Amino acid sequence: MLASQSHLAGLLTVTMSDLTDLSETKSTDGAPAHAIGLLVEALSDGLAQTSGVAPTIVRGPRIVPVADNYDRLYYPSDGEARSPRYTHYLGQGLMLRTQMTALIPNALAAIDQTRPEHLLILPGIVHRRDVVDRTHTGSPHQCDVWRLSSGPALGRADLIALVEAIARILLGYDPELRYNETSHPYTLGGLEVELHINDAGGDRWLEILECGLAHPQLLTDAGLDPARWSGLAVGMGLDRMAMLRKGLDDIRLLRDQDLRIAAQMRNLAPYVPVSRQPNIKRDLSIVVPAERSVEDLTETAMNAAGEQARLIEALEVVARYDYNQVPPVARERLGLGPDQHNLLVRITLSDPGRALRRQEANELYDRLYSVLHEGSAPGYAR
Repeated sequence: MLASQSHLAGLLTVTMSDLTDLSETKSTDGAPAHAIGLLVEALSDGLAQTSGVAPTIVRGPRIVPVADNYDRLYYPSDGEARSPRYTHYLGQGLMLRTQMTALIPNALAAIDQTRPEHLLILPGIVHRRDVVDRTHTGSPHQCDVWRLSSGPALGRADLIALVEAIARILLGYDPELRYNETSHPYTLGGLEVELHINDAGGDRWLEILECGLAHPQLLTDAGLDPARWSGLAVGMGLDRMAMLRKGLDDIRLLRDQDLRIAAQMRNLAPYVPVSRQPNIKRDLSIVVPAERSVEDLTETAMNAAGEQARLIEALEVVARYDYNQVPPVARERLGLGPDQHNLLVRITLSDPGRALRRQEANELYDRLYSVLHEGSAPGYAR
């Protein structure tokens, strides 16, 4: 699948940006320099203590073969997960990985089969074409944990024990969890795991990870005899775990450069909020091709904002109208064509550490309107 030149330009912005992998950054003494890295270190140390097996940290490139991310994990060829709406394809059989599980086929094939037990921890950044709000980003940190054993076959009880150990290590307390059945093409007996939370946001359940038993075919393809080997698979978002551990309500705080905020991201202590800064909201009436998705709009806006992308708190489509739903006068003003839609897009701007200047916000809104609006007339720009 080949990407268009414009799409490739957008991807270059993503891959060449300053999105440092926070799970890898080190301080001068070699210790993790960020809460994300501290969580990975705590996970490795904690699992070593509970299992008696020294974990192996597995890392790899962000650009991977499509086969590794999908085919070798048995995703159906027409599955929704493969859609360009969600995936950054680079052409020539390559893509930006959407999950750390993309490294698993090669990692399983490389294990030393003379050792009876293995624990693999795979942390890193993944890239998805996603919406942007206080809890989502297009480039989150993920982590897979896989346990492989050539002893008695691992089962559901072993899986739940591993999940409970991971949650306890990362959250810092014994959490209340519940399990819902789900499925993954590369596991059997898949589970979605939710955490019970009762705080200022109310009494609720929040998904924190998914897991399952390693599919026998995955083991076979890696050269591991499923009659001898069995495995457990767990995948989670490290950003969400860090937010829960530190009590953060905005994912952008993890990368904020305000010294009052950045200094607090160097430990796992609860976050002490700096003064809450007001946000600015504006609804933009734009014209786009009928098939344009909110993921497309988000990627376009983030790329156009450049270094100011961190100011975009949220982007959402609040209304969509086809050609026949728009009055003729408005069609003319917008330059709306029969094969286009009129969208009302709400963009929220804020900076966690300071108040935005009105002129600064207006200039960014003007820039975003100029790249999002595709009508043949100027529309309703300020």
